[in-house]
Amino acid sequence: MKTSTGFDIALIKDATSEKMLKPLALFYLIKAKFNHSIIYNYTPNKLSKLTGLHPKTITRYVNKLINCGLCVLRDGNLLFVKTKGIKKYVETRPYTSYKGILRRIYFIYLMNNKSQQKYQLARRYGIKIEALSPKARRKALKGIKLEKIGLESSIKPIMSITGASKLFNVSKNTAFNILKDLKDNNFIKTKPHTRVISKAKPLKYNTLKGYFFNKNGYLIQYFGSEILNGRYLTI
Repeated sequence: MKTSTGFDIALIKDATSEKMLKPLALFYLIKAKFNHSIIYNYTPNKLSKLTGLHPKTITRYVNKLINCGLCVLRDGNLLFVKTKGIKKYVETRPYTSYKGILRRIYFIYLMNNKSQQKYQLARRYGIKIEALSPKARRKALKGIKLEKIGLESSIKPIMSITGASKLFNVSKNTAFNILKDLKDNNFIKTKPHTRVISKAKPLKYNTLKGYFFNKNGYLIQYFGSEILNGRYLTI
């Protein structure tokens, strides 16, 4: 029984830009279920029974996967091709649901973005350098510029709803729902990143929404949230 599946980060990135993440989840669902990744005597109804997706959804997603070269119809059989990119392996089972695979794709891409942010911050400010892998640390050290310690030194890899919207190429409402779903299912935890601006007149009701809010007599700026591993899955 398969206990893990390799997810190609470059493929996820391309699928995100083309709004293909949901068809890609079907691709990886088959990879998680079968070692051979072939559906013999393919019909939408047959694949529907194997995945739990509606036959019309199967037809739509398979056509998109065929058009981008991830699936091939050959002699009535549907082949899910092998990709050549660098993969991140995470725990899956043949019984992992379609929604479970989609959550893993969002999670992997989110954590990959966090790693990229750490790398860029290390290059720019020389902070959190110990959080990088030895190979990434050597690369980062070559590009570091020593700057005066200031507010910049407190910057952390964070994700806002706007940032998640751009990362996943979706609306802000959809991005909010993605992050909430990952949090509710213990894929991630979030830690708000804020800064006290100044004292402010206490308000009976919180009338400031968004990036600034009033709390306990202080005006506080919200930058976003640090994304942490949840209990369900690690990478």
